Amino acid sequence: MHRAAFHCDKHGRSAFVQALIDQLDRQHPYLNALVLRDGYRRDLVRLEDITDHRCVEYPGGGGRYHVWIFGKGRLIRHGDQGWLNWACSGNHIISDDTVVFREVLPVSTHASPVVDLQ
Repeated sequence: MHRAAFHCDKHGRSAFVQALIDQLDRQHPYLNALVLRDGYRRDLVRLEDITDHRCVEYPGGGGRYHVWIFGKGRLIRHGDQGWLNWACSGNHIISDDTVVFREVLPVSTHASPVVDLQ
């Protein structure tokens, strides 16, 4: 796929990024995941405790995405909040143009049931 075709294929790119972040969330339930289109301003990203970073080619070529699996961090996003350029999963809060990632804590399976003390 030519780069111009990549940029025109908004529905395909959106579905690709959504499927990719869903897969990462299932594979790494206790970590944050971030997907950024190649060319996204990386100076706006600060991640800590990175366990994996790789590039993933869009099917058919023409563009690629960076994938990070990490503990915590921050992203200053530019542009809209769509699926074309970026996506994330995990424990995050979006406020204006800032996404703050906090550590993902596993839910304890040994928690006591809630008891009404009345």
